[in-house]
Amino acid sequence: MTKIISIHQPNFFPWLGYFYKIYNSNVFVFIDDVKISKGSFANRNKIKTSADQELLLTVPLQNNVFFTYNKTGINNARDWKKKHLKTIVQLYRKAPFFNEIFNEVEKIYYSEYSSLSDFNTNAIMFVLNYLGINTQIEFSSKISSELGISSQRLVNICKYFNCETYLSGKGGLKYMDEENFSDSNIKIEYSDFKYPEYKQLGKTFVPNLSVLDVLFNCSKDLIISFLSKKNVSL
Repeated sequence: MTKIISIHQPNFFPWLGYFYKIYNSNVFVFIDDVKISKGSFANRNKIKTSADQELLLTVPLQNNVFFTYNKTGINNARDWKKKHLKTIVQLYRKAPFFNEIFNEVEKIYYSEYSSLSDFNTNAIMFVLNYLGINTQIEFSSKISSELGISSQRLVNICKYFNCETYLSGKGGLKYMDEENFSDSNIKIEYSDFKYPEYKQLGKTFVPNLSVLDVLFNCSKDLIISFLSKKNVSL
């Protein structure tokens, strides 16, 4: 059986396509020892307002210079946790699965974290456990060998976990050197995840939001059905 791996930075309550990659992989690696890119979803993501608009929830960072995910602290001098939770309550309290999900989200927010990576991975692991997804989870920072940079880094992670197929997001087409993979006999599949339409609060459907929107609005079985539809291209 082919062993599939996917690799991604630990983003803030990521969109459903992030969990699609994890669900369809044997191994998932949080690449937590790379620098945060300005403007990324490292510390922010979108939820839906009562006016059917997108609203960004943003975690304030402690450092002005962007360090790696596992070295970047959260600025708790600002009362961001209370504001996030108040906003979530206002926008989702009438959602069908609000009571089931919100208590767990609140626990995540009020736990103590040493880095942004800790917060994000804890949130992601909650979603995986809630949905019963048992993919093997690893961290690039815990791999002792030198991994290199760019595509070679991904290839070396694939080799480290003895995986023959790398499941990449569509964004990988822009930066990956496919020859690095083929030279190591590693096959690349590109996720072509199509964001499903489901019943949201409000009148107009807004796609590509944080997984929070899906969790509040959809049952576990429905979410798993979204993740189990195989959408990949070679």
